[in-house]
Amino acid sequence: MSPISTLTIKRMKNKKLILSLIKSDVINNKLLSGLGAIGFEAIDYYALELDDRIFELMNLDITDENARDKIFEKYMKIVDKAAELDISKLRQNGTLDAIAENVYEELLKCKLVLRTAEQA
Repeated sequence: MSPISTLTIKRMKNKKLILSLIKSDVINNKLLSGLGAIGFEAIDYYALELDDRIFELMNLDITDENARDKIFEKYMKIVDKAAELDISKLRQNGTLDAIAENVYEELLKCKLVLRTAEQA
């Protein structure tokens, strides 16, 4: 196996892991949102904080606090919107997969913007 194909396989596995973490974060956020709706503020105790691991796996090493906050806000905006969906609809017709892909693509765009800014 050539080094290029080995690298491609590693990237594919990494993307699969990232997508899985995003889906888990969406489901966890949905649960926390539901608990909050019935008066149980669980976010301080049960938030998985997977965004840090996701950012790390995507090599979004953001030293600028302001830039990190903006990317986090964009990430949470999509995840929060997904939490508004009925849980049964999240799991039907690839909706959860599509949401995870959308988050992944948005994070890739952020990564590209950061790299462009660093090179300028």
